[in-house]
Amino acid sequence: MDKLGPEQFHVRVDEFFNCDNQPVGLGGIIMEKEHPFDGYHCVCCLRMVDGYDFTTKPGDYLVWIARTKPCVQPNLQKAIFEWVTFDKFAPYICGYGTVAESVQWI
Repeated sequence: MDKLGPEQFHVRVDEFFNCDNQPVGLGGIIMEKEHPFDGYHCVCCLRMVDGYDFTTKPGDYLVWIARTKPCVQPNLQKAIFEWVTFDKFAPYICGYGTVAESVQWI
């Protein structure tokens, strides 16, 4: 990991998150052998839907990575950083990243 964050990785998506019938995020497990976060939980949430998708128009998401599975409760009346909560004793990292079906779309 460098000062800009971890290298790209793949996530096995286990769930999608919706708010007001709009997709706003996803959650899953990082599946990248020899990556420092292999096996960690990853949640990606998009504050503004605005026609983003995972292929022709990938969005910039707020990304959380942690060993423990978080609780995710999207609510457009709250700030995006309040949507995801972890066990308060478990460390996690958070930042922005592009989420796409494949690196060819980034």
